[in-house]
Amino acid sequence: MADERTLAVLGSGIMGAPMARNLAGAGWKVRAWNRTREKAEPLAEHGVTVCDTPAEAVSGAGIALTMLSDAGAVQEAARGMLDALEDGAVWIQTSRVGLQWTDRLAALAAERAVPFVDAPVLGTKQPAEQGKLIVLASGPSEERARCGPVFDAIGSKTLWLGEAGAGSRLKIVVTTGSPRSPRSWARPSPSLGRSTSTRRSSSRSSPVAPSTRATPR
Repeated sequence: MADERTLAVLGSGIMGAPMARNLAGAGWKVRAWNRTREKAEPLAEHGVTVCDTPAEAVSGAGIALTMLSDAGAVQEAARGMLDALEDGAVWIQTSRVGLQWTDRLAALAAERAVPFVDAPVLGTKQPAEQGKLIVLASGPSEERARCGPVFDAIGSKTLWLGEAGAGSRLKIVVTTGSPRSPRSWARPSPSLGRSTSTRRSSSRSSPVAPSTRATPR
């Protein structure tokens, strides 16, 4: 049986490590894995359990979160973790992988009946460290309540955008030059689907402007 307060973070690089620290600081029981274990080991000082394999990291976890450098790395980790996930666990995919790979990863999850939430983020190292990322979430509506506290721990704003893949689509629009400002995303838009949730005051400025080209991995 999956433990709803245990979360596995696969990938502890520039983005994954601060995300894991913020999750641990928010009270989650975090288990971390990285292809180079040495990069994950400093997380132990923050109460994170460092694991040797993706399967070990997700064992007993109610949520698996991937934040890896590219689509191939995510696919490799997924092959190691999906069969080890407990029944009822959900996969949150935050890595930047593009639309085709998002569809492939969603299909891998579906083959094993694992709920898949596509949730790329806007922001780089500093917003990640400060817990001020913008999360572009999309996936099963029934997973919103469960994923919400995770997104609150890593970000200042979460946009729920519909079916899995919508988050990655919006990220492409934003990072290639969106005509809309981050402040306007907080307002309902028929083209974006559902409502926006925020953890902090909406008057606070966004950590990433649409014209910013540097994106996290």
